[in-house]
Amino acid sequence: GGSGAGHPGPSSPYRVTKTSLIVKMSLRADLNGEYVQLGDKINSHVAFQKAVPSPKGDIYIFYHLKGRLGWSFGYDPASKEEPLAFLGATMAGDPCTKSYGQDWRVWWESKIAGGSFYAASSAMSLQKSHKIGTV
Repeated sequence: GGSGAGHPGPSSPYRVTKTSLIVKMSLRADLNGEYVQLGDKINSHVAFQKAVPSPKGDIYIFYHLKGRLGWSFGYDPASKEEPLAFLGATMAGDPCTKSYGQDWRVWWESKIAGGSFYAASSAMSLQKSHKIGTV
């Protein structure tokens, strides 16, 4: 970890809370890591921001404006653009809960298959973490 872990990047307009998510085992390494819960709801749901920005910018976990995509990862939670990953429509109140047989679908660029597509990331997991005494 570097300095500033647990705090959103300087470009973030959002406040954060003490709750975070740990993302593990994604097909995309840039999605793995700690995400801090934002103090503001986005698209009427809780949202999270990666504690350490990727080289391409801040990555968020949010409920997508296109409801069929459900919980998603992306650079702009207010955008209707296709996300970096999505879980699909779910009644779950947070992105840690998947329905039986449901997998995260991760945008994958394959040099072997010769294209880009959403691939199932069945080993990917999101776990809640509560930090006590941090700001």
